[in-house]
Amino acid sequence: MRWPHKKPILIDGLDLQKPHLVVLTSDGKRIQSFRFKFSEYHDARLCVSFDGYQGVQLGNRTVALWCKAKQGDCWR
Repeated sequence: MRWPHKKPILIDGLDLQKPHLVVLTSDGKRIQSFRFKFSEYHDARLCVSFDGYQGVQLGNRTVALWCKAKQGDCWR
């Protein structure tokens, strides 16, 4: 899935029991990748952010204070 650079996106329908892989690429080259499980965050609603300096960040509403997404767009 292509990442929209200027707005948040809601990704739903993922299996909550299986691990997932996030891969960040630029010009076809892998920059960063990581695996996660929803069970590690005790929440099915997670926010992913990339700012170019700290890399990719992943967290839930409790710990993702850095998330710039609007409440209504991502936290349905």
